[in-house]
Formats: sequence, C-alpha cells, structure tokens
Amino acid sequence: CGVVPIAVGKAVADSFREMYGFPAAATIPNGIDVDRFWRPETRHAWRHAHGFGADDFLIVSTGRLVPQKNPAAIAAALATR
Repeated sequence: CGVVPIAVGKAVADSFREMYGFPAAATIPNGIDVDRFWRPETRHAWRHAHGFGADDFLIVSTGRLVPQKNPAAIAAALATR
C-alpha cells in the first residue's frame, strides 16, 4: 500500500503541488469560510472591539488541547521571542 497525499484546504493543495510537482490525490475543504475574516471592515471592527490596533501582530493557533497538537511547543516557541 502506497502513501496517498491528501491536502487539508486549497492553500495546502496549492502548496503541495508547488513543493512536489504533482497534485494531492484529494483535497478536504476547510469548514470555515475564512474569506469573511479577511474583509478590511470586519478585521478593523474585531480588532477595535478586542483592544488591538491596526498594526498589532497577532498569532492564532487552533486545535484540540491534546499531546498530538503539542500546544506547549507553540507557547515555548513564542516565549523565546
């Protein structure tokens, strides 16, 4: 049995194709409409409502809080900055 690459979202599929020169066997679409978060008016309103400025650098990580996702590694990496 061989390995079959599956991309999680269009951006990952595009990146995979660029990196390896062939498409993933399948793409699982993201269940979140990320385009709605990139509208400038939505971004500005959210940042203002939560006390962030237009030029503040934000990092968001989503995932289950389980060992496989290793949230402690993210926290440790950010602590070194």
